[in-house]
Amino acid sequence: MTNFKLESPSPVNNSLLLHKSNHCRDWDVFYEKKLEIKSKSLFSSISNSKILSYECVDNSKVVLIDSDPYIGHLKFLGCQKNFIYIINSISKLHYSNNNFNLCTENSSSSIISLDNTFNEISKLRRKSVSIILNTSNYIEDNDNIEQILWSVSKDLSYGYLIDKLMNDLYITSSYKEMEKVKNAIGTTIALSIDNKMSDLIKRNGLFDQILEIIDNKYKDNDFSLKDIAYKVGFSIKTIQNILLKYNVKFYSYLQSKRCIEFEYLISINKNYNLEYLAVSAGFKNLSAAKREFNKKHQCTIKNYLVDSK
Repeated sequence: MTNFKLESPSPVNNSLLLHKSNHCRDWDVFYEKKLEIKSKSLFSSISNSKILSYECVDNSKVVLIDSDPYIGHLKFLGCQKNFIYIINSISKLHYSNNNFNLCTENSSSSIISLDNTFNEISKLRRKSVSIILNTSNYIEDNDNIEQILWSVSKDLSYGYLIDKLMNDLYITSSYKEMEKVKNAIGTTIALSIDNKMSDLIKRNGLFDQILEIIDNKYKDNDFSLKDIAYKVGFSIKTIQNILLKYNVKFYSYLQSKRCIEFEYLISINKNYNLEYLAVSAGFKNLSAAKREFNKKHQCTIKNYLVDSK
């Protein structure tokens, strides 16, 4: 289960807060509170801050916050790799860590990785809604998520839809409706990632680069997706997704290249050992070459050679 809490902040510059320094405090409504809630819950404090937490069927969480101005640190506990944090804020809310800075305000949204501890600064009373989203139902490859992490909605192709759906959560009271909105946000995130990946492929010529690597290395008997991933700097799953966008399956394309090479070799070297020619074409052995050859020509190698005379 993915849990989060706000930890007690380190000493900070109290002048960042609007209220007087003698009223400055940790955001105690969250202090040491782990959100392991199965149903709607309300936490109140004497400062009239509150949090509403909903847990969805896939362990995603929707959290609505209405609090005093504050400075704090947000740390997610027990989170998995396929969870991301989407924050939408009506008031101005600043998020930062060692590498990134984001400002969310005026009902805009930001998408943040869960594998960090963040600093939060709110100068005004905070009113926000967040989703700790389990992306496994919407996104196949965790590496693709990197395309949109630490991004604000305006930088995404479907950011306007994400903002609209996140804003719907402020007024949604039905658990069933909450699930629907969460699912719609997950799908919209997936569409934004898909567009980002498409832009990346076009911008860097990744598809052509991948095909060029295959065309140059298919004769290597041990050649695999790992070799491509190493050369272009993306995961195996991402390489497969890039190829599939152009209706290319890696193994089928690789074996077709080897089969064409094998046909050429046996046509000009009729007295050579077939096992040797199969391995020279990139196949592991003659059996693998025969399978591909029969699949393509619907006949044996022997019959093919007879017919080609």
